[in-house]
Amino acid sequence: MKRNGHTKMANRPFFDYLNESRTGELEFMEVMTLFYIIKSGRKICDGCDGLLKGTFFSCTDCFAADDESFNLCSKCFTESKYVHPHKHFLDNYIILENMKLTLAEKEKKIRQMEAAMANHQVSY
Repeated sequence: MKRNGHTKMANRPFFDYLNESRTGELEFMEVMTLFYIIKSGRKICDGCDGLLKGTFFSCTDCFAADDESFNLCSKCFTESKYVHPHKHFLDNYIILENMKLTLAEKEKKIRQMEAAMANHQVSY
């Protein structure tokens, strides 16, 4: 995992999470789960290095600046088990809802611009 650039996934708790069969080796479907996690861009907690499942918190400063995101599981966030220079966090559901609203506002402005342009078409 480390050689392939997945350093946050190179730990025993993450392996144990994947290894549901408890054989000490990843079976085919467990490898497929790992493949999905990597390819889908699933996030790892920057506090405890656990896979983020369900609700998690993202630094909005990093998110807005398009930097590498900083994400925390609910436990690390509520117990302040992290070191990070920024203090503005929102949960992933609020960020998604905000993105949806932003997209809707952009689409509305585009429709308004298209209507304004249609009303001012020049005939040749």
